[in-house]
Amino acid sequence: LQTQAQELDKKAKQKLENGELKTALETLQQLLDIHTQQGVRDSGTEFYRLNISSTLYSMASIDRQLQQYQKALENYQQALEIRQQLGDTEQIAAILHNIGTVYSHLSQYPQALASFNQALKMRRQLRDTTAISSALNKIGVIYDRQGKYPKAIEFYEEALEMAKKEKDNVNLTAILSNLGLVNSRLGRYKQAIDFYQKVLQNNPQNKAKVLTYIGAIYRHLEEFSKALKFYQQALEVYEENQDRLNIAITIDNIGVIYREQEKYSQALESHQQALVIWEELGDREGKSASVHNIGIVYRESGQYSESLEFLTHTLILDRQLENQNRERITLADIGKLLAKNDRPELAIIFYKQSINITEKIRKDLQVLPVEEQKDYLDGTVTDIYRDLADLLLEQKRAIESHQILDLLKVQEVFEYMGGIKADDKIIGNSFEDI
Repeated sequence: LQTQAQELDKKAKQKLENGELKTALETLQQLLDIHTQQGVRDSGTEFYRLNISSTLYSMASIDRQLQQYQKALENYQQALEIRQQLGDTEQIAAILHNIGTVYSHLSQYPQALASFNQALKMRRQLRDTTAISSALNKIGVIYDRQGKYPKAIEFYEEALEMAKKEKDNVNLTAILSNLGLVNSRLGRYKQAIDFYQKVLQNNPQNKAKVLTYIGAIYRHLEEFSKALKFYQQALEVYEENQDRLNIAITIDNIGVIYREQEKYSQALESHQQALVIWEELGDREGKSASVHNIGIVYRESGQYSESLEFLTHTLILDRQLENQNRERITLADIGKLLAKNDRPELAIIFYKQSINITEKIRKDLQVLPVEEQKDYLDGTVTDIYRDLADLLLEQKRAIESHQILDLLKVQEVFEYMGGIKADDKIIGNSFEDI
């Protein structure tokens, strides 16, 4: 058996080097069966338990590359159980980190945070600076996805300092990319582009990722032809590499551009293609984005009942994912739909829910400098406040309309005068790191 195991181990490594992941996985399964037989025969000695754990870990890593996340999770957890019995702190931390990554892909954020935090605690004990930086970055990604931007920035910046000290280009590239993303979400587009340019200087191989991010900025700036050009260039690279995750993200983004150009059939086709990939990958975050985008296309093309169906589904997904930033956007989009469909009273309810969540986010952002808080307001949320104010005015609810506008005006003016905030008792994809 030992000779057979050695041959299978060698074969699996060769298949991995050749990029034959599925064949490598099949070979590792055969190897696992032999290690298991050896372990049973020798009463589960430590040597064979280590072999079993290592093989399970390798299988899980391939499962993750193949985006078979549930299977990866099962194999990592089995490997973890053995390592915990053996008391191997370094390997326990590595497996916990990878389990956190899988949970992140499955959009199970509380579980992801728990795993990353356990890994981080162990890595601090081991004083493994590179691994600490990686864990901090991953935790930042989770907070970023949940719309908890100050927390995300806090973790990204700590990770960045460590990566710089260690001259760790892999982590440095990922962290700079994520800082670009979070700045873009906060409406700080110049800072975002600065971070992306640093990514290219640091690692030109990530050109496709950066092209995608710059495309997103031009989309926000409503320079749609430029955005489309960047997205299409990125898509070509992702398709060459058969990178299905980023293919889905980019196709979805292209769909948004088509929608902005009022090419609704092309937009719908793009979003539906992306949705198929998300469902195959089991990625609920991506699915939520595509379902939301389909709802918007239907709304803008006047198909209101279809739009409501998709946006309602999106809202359910956003709440399951605990993504407060997306939830506030979806609520506002439902409000806009209902207003278009001559249901103003119901629209007002949804807009107010959106603004409640936005005010909570703004409260969290008070740890940032005033100018940066204004960037978030000007870049991402002002239109929702104004749409609601206009709707209230149309319904002859002038006092409420002024109260909504005051949340914009008073917050800005009073913060300049000493940090007094507006009353928050009012009535709420970077996707991933590299």
